[in-house]
Amino acid sequence: MKNNNLIIIILLLFSLKARSQNIDSLLNLSDTLKNKCELRIYKDKGITNSGFVFILYKTKNDEWKTEYIQWFEPTHNNEKFRFYKKELKYSKNYLELWLTIQTKNIEFLPNESYFQYKKEKKIIEKERNQYTMSIRKLNIIDGYSYKLKYKNGNIKNEIEYNNPESYLKSNPEIDELFDFVEILRILRSEFKIEL
Repeated sequence: MKNNNLIIIILLLFSLKARSQNIDSLLNLSDTLKNKCELRIYKDKGITNSGFVFILYKTKNDEWKTEYIQWFEPTHNNEKFRFYKKELKYSKNYLELWLTIQTKNIEFLPNESYFQYKKEKKIIEKERNQYTMSIRKLNIIDGYSYKLKYKNGNIKNEIEYNNPESYLKSNPEIDELFDFVEILRILRSEFKIEL
């Protein structure tokens, strides 16, 4: 059972990676981060045909910009992929926002696969004078997947999380989930966007 769950998670992560690369191409974005400072967060479509990409970057002229793209996959044969892109305005200090995001350990956050074991609850049980250990784990199969790409000078990070907010509710002790969800919360709050 545990191996089956691991296989499902691995397939979902590969699917998300392929999809985000495909989304980059469809949105005319480079699949690599070209700016000195850049953050992209992809929110997968879940059970809908729509997703989002949030992009925060510093241009070569040291000007900060923010873009928010919503995309829609076709639902019928005669429909085409479409997307809507808008530049977000930010009246506060971009550098302060960038540094605040860095306080959430963004450069060190690992892929979710590295801390799967933290989601497991190990229970020792005694039955008929025999001790056994069972492992209980919550598997959330509906919800949103995220991919984050980050670059700050020579420091780069690329991570993927499935349903981080739902898993954080049942595993509040997992620092990696907490930091990732905090990054989402900060961006939602500062830009008033769905992410």
